[in-house]
Amino acid sequence: MPRLKEVTGQVGFVRPAYLTVVYRRDAEKNMDHEMIFPLDEDVALQNKREFRELRSGDTVTVTYEEKRWVGEDGGERAKRKATRVRFIRSESTGLRSGG
Repeated sequence: MPRLKEVTGQVGFVRPAYLTVVYRRDAEKNMDHEMIFPLDEDVALQNKREFRELRSGDTVTVTYEEKRWVGEDGGERAKRKATRVRFIRSESTGLRSGG
């Protein structure tokens, strides 16, 4: 049975079929750790009306089901299905100048 998990991060890309979330940035290695979530009509969206309103850099929390297994080659595999995407804040929130 799939396990229910959550990840919070910044939107990388939003396309009609998928959403990517950068959940960790490694400045030392100049590397982003990113997850991809297919989008379909079953994925609930909170605090926005449509997925196309999300922008790169926006903070979101994705609730998803994860199923893991060991592949024929012995490597670990995972399949993720988003159940809910909750918009937290825009990229520009809190970046006002004091003047």
